[in-house]
Amino acid sequence: MDTLLQDLRYAARKLLRAPGFTIVAVSTLALAIGATTAVYSIVDGVLLQPLPFRQPDRLVRVEQTDRQNKPFPLSPSDFLDFRDRTTSFTAMSQFALGAANFATNGGEPNRLDRLTVGPSFFSVLGLNPVRGRFFADAEGGPGSPNVVIISERLWRSRFAASPSVIGQSVTLDERPHTIIGVAPEGAMYPQVVDLWTPRLITPSSDPSARGAHQFFAIARMRDGIAVSRARDDISTVAKRLAEEYPNLDAAFGATVSPLQEQLVGNVRGTLFAILGAVGFVLLIACANVANLLLVRASARSNEMAVRTALGAATGRIMRQLVTESLLLALAGAAIGITLAAWAVSAIVAIGPRLFRAFPRCR
Repeated sequence: MDTLLQDLRYAARKLLRAPGFTIVAVSTLALAIGATTAVYSIVDGVLLQPLPFRQPDRLVRVEQTDRQNKPFPLSPSDFLDFRDRTTSFTAMSQFALGAANFATNGGEPNRLDRLTVGPSFFSVLGLNPVRGRFFADAEGGPGSPNVVIISERLWRSRFAASPSVIGQSVTLDERPHTIIGVAPEGAMYPQVVDLWTPRLITPSSDPSARGAHQFFAIARMRDGIAVSRARDDISTVAKRLAEEYPNLDAAFGATVSPLQEQLVGNVRGTLFAILGAVGFVLLIACANVANLLLVRASARSNEMAVRTALGAATGRIMRQLVTESLLLALAGAAIGITLAAWAVSAIVAIGPRLFRAFPRCR
């Protein structure tokens, strides 16, 4: 241990006496390690780790498709038909993105993103509330009280994480609502929102309700059901609806896609390409620093000759050189990891909303 400490002290002195070399070597390693760590953190949070839901492989997105096979929102009546006529799912819930003016205790309103969801939305995802409860089955229907669920980040920023937030009255679009629960950070699907309000869809005798396409839906597949079977199931129902309502549904099909695939499908290739690129940058940085060390070693040949003449063994000299290299690497890694933390925050802040939907990225 004493010998190691002696080597570290000597290595530190040698590096401080060569500030130009030390700054260039440490900076090169820090930038390369920082970039690689930042990109890997994003890739790991978005692509490699499972979604923060219960049995995420059972979750699918339900969409209608137009003649060009592009996703299209569901109408209320079509949603009910897909939910009731398919056999591949244990539960299905609709959602629609919007915004609301949110105010507390007569304060100035703020415009916040809101998700209007079916009462079973959170149970389909398999989440538990941080505080309070989620929506009951009848909430969001005609005559039901106005209730709202807030995000964990809104609870902490506007209510100082107070347990008494449950039951508190707030104003949404100039209408009083009662806070009944706090959603966990992992509830950020399909994107980061701060408010959830319920809407219960009931059967309607109005034919125009089938033409009002305004919702997307998520569903939880039954155990043992493959995505391909669920896709065939919902496609079959869509064909029957096209026959029953040729004026409204003939132009639409339907499909399902795994939730994670639907979230990250358009960025998967890009992220892996960027990860590969920064990996090569790291290799190049290491090669450059290795060349700098070789040049510096040749310039120290007189020093090594003197140490050998004084009785220093070859192994002892090699250990000292390795210690200097290790000290450089540790310094570069420490600075690089710090830079990576800042870079990840910046990427999440200015990058696609997708990144903000994954708590692991933040």
